Amino acid sequence: MRHGLLPCLLSVALSPAHALDFEFDSGLAIALDSTVTWGAQWRVEDRNRSITGSKFLTALQENPFLPLTDTQNSAAQTVIINGNDGNNNFDTGLVSHRLTLLMEMDLTYDSYGVFLRGKAFYDKVYRDNDTDLGAESFASYNSGTLYGGDALRGEFPGRSREQHGDNVELLDAFIYGTWEIPGDRLLDIRLGRQVINWGESTFYQGINSIQNRADATAANTPGVEIKEILLPTGAFYTQVDLLPNLSMEAYYQYEWLENELNGVGSYFSTTDQVGPGASAFLIPTPNSVLVPEEIRGNAYHLRGVPRLADKPADDSGQWGLAFHYVTDSNWDIGFYHVRGHDKKPSFVLEYIDVPGSPQPVPVSYELSYYEDIKGTAVSFTTVLGETNVQGELSLLEDTPMVNGAGDPEQEKFLKLQIGGAHVFGPSFLSDDAVIVFEGFYADVSSADSRELSASDYAWGYSFLAELNYNNVFQGWDLKVPLYVKHDVGGTIREIQAFESAKVVSLGLTATYLNNLSANLAYSFYFGGGDENLLIDRDHLAVTVKYSF
Repeated sequence: MRHGLLPCLLSVALSPAHALDFEFDSGLAIALDSTVTWGAQWRVEDRNRSITGSKFLTALQENPFLPLTDTQNSAAQTVIINGNDGNNNFDTGLVSHRLTLLMEMDLTYDSYGVFLRGKAFYDKVYRDNDTDLGAESFASYNSGTLYGGDALRGEFPGRSREQHGDNVELLDAFIYGTWEIPGDRLLDIRLGRQVINWGESTFYQGINSIQNRADATAANTPGVEIKEILLPTGAFYTQVDLLPNLSMEAYYQYEWLENELNGVGSYFSTTDQVGPGASAFLIPTPNSVLVPEEIRGNAYHLRGVPRLADKPADDSGQWGLAFHYVTDSNWDIGFYHVRGHDKKPSFVLEYIDVPGSPQPVPVSYELSYYEDIKGTAVSFTTVLGETNVQGELSLLEDTPMVNGAGDPEQEKFLKLQIGGAHVFGPSFLSDDAVIVFEGFYADVSSADSRELSASDYAWGYSFLAELNYNNVFQGWDLKVPLYVKHDVGGTIREIQAFESAKVVSLGLTATYLNNLSANLAYSFYFGGGDENLLIDRDHLAVTVKYSF
């Protein structure tokens, strides 16, 4: 028995046939795919001054002791000045100019094979190393030389240039095989760097959040599906048919790798103390003789708390087991249990007692990756009428969530996702149309909002609708995609859910013979108040792809 996840109804335009196939008399076959992508993005909205930190810096100059007299607002502003570098680095205009090459090779012999995938890219904006950061904003530039970083005014941090400027990387690299076993059943085995994506997720992560590391830079494109941002990890994986309608999957990961985060000061970065290039966390502190010298602020009444060495997770102790049962009425029911280590960092402050201070003060911080997170989930996928429907309920235990004091604590995290896809036939609007949708509800079941830094729940939805027009010109097809994301209620920063935040992206894609495509898209960000640090990042993007 072989089961599948929700069919990807948009894959035809994205997955052209192999351009180079070689078959030899010995039975050896080689398939090569290459895709070259040129892309550019332009910022089209001016900065929202309420989230640039400029008002707060001015207020500190007028009243350095504001953090003591207005603690609630100062706490909110502290989040902003530690998340504003990407905003302040870019005026309206070009924010990315990137050329990417993606190559795949699938070598097969009989029922065995080797699969390799690699990527190389170059982004002129980041390699030119010329930002629009003003002198006033340099006061809150976490990775600037003021706070022990390597970035001068007008520069990106060195690690951010490396993360976004250029790279050559081998992604997937694994061997695989399929064997027939007694009872007319099949056994599949893979060994090497690979993506193991369990559960039923389209736009939101579920049980797969502790299976795979993710590429946050890929997630910057509105409407991207989860499977497109997952990165491979070294693992041994097997799948076997136990019965005609029951299969089992299992894996053991022999390495741990963290998420690829946005570099500090990059256009979509909103956490200046976390990620490539991060070197300090800023705390409003008066530059006054009334403050002990060792924790006294600078001329801007800010103090940079330095970053110590990260605490990575161990390579061992990550595994998973899953069963899939297909009913007579064609419901695919999945059961999963996984154990893994967090791929995203937790921000941990170190405190000491300072004479003259009424309470311990932070003097350094580290990025720590929590281990031994347990995940259990159940999922389904089926067809109701002509609509593919899917769902997943997952429980993550010992997952880190930020408490009211700003420190991580391990909690139980429950998440429900319901989604699906439907294809519409010809109509007066288009030759055909597709809609892919998913809603979610998340709950921190072991704590309430009084114990957390934000809400103990969040819910929202996303959908991607696409109108298709075939052979508008000879060999050319047109698509009009519309993506909408709405975080309806609750704020949980760990999953990037901010109450009332919305994203709308409208585009136009032209495809020629499944090999050449050009896309134009305009993305709007709005709602969510000052919690949503992307609220002023509206942008226009142009992409051209050629597959060969």
